[in-house]
Parts: sequence; C-alpha cells; structure tokens
Amino acid sequence: VIASGLPVIIAEHPTNMYLLQNENGVFVSMKETEKSLIHALNILLASKEGRENMGKLGRKFAEETLSWDAIAGQ
Repeated sequence: VIASGLPVIIAEHPTNMYLLQNENGVFVSMKETEKSLIHALNILLASKEGRENMGKLGRKFAEETLSWDAIAGQ
C-alpha cells in the first residue's frame, strides 16, 4: 500500500513501526483506536498538499527500502 503513492494509516504495532519514516503516513494507536483513527483521518483531510507529500514520501521509502533491488542489495 505504501508503494502506491497514497497516504496511509497504519496501526501502531512493533511489526509496523519500520514502515512509517519521515512523515510518510499516520499511526493509529492500538490503545485508543476510535479516537486515534479520527485524529489520523483529520490529519489527512486537513491538507491536500500534506496528503500528496505523504504519498510521495511513502512511495520513495518503498522504492528505497522495500523494492526487490533494495532487498537484494542488503
């Protein structure tokens, strides 16, 4: 999903923590799920430019970290 270039909302969990770097998405707290989800949606709805930037950063992160070339080069 991050590679799609769209902003993402990801559950705050140890297995997901490496996915969000440099403001490429929004974490949702597992403790206050409803409140945290509303907050995350408000962040995304507040700014078209912010959403676009988040998506671009996510795409860049995926290309540099999660692509076959990046993984093979490790």
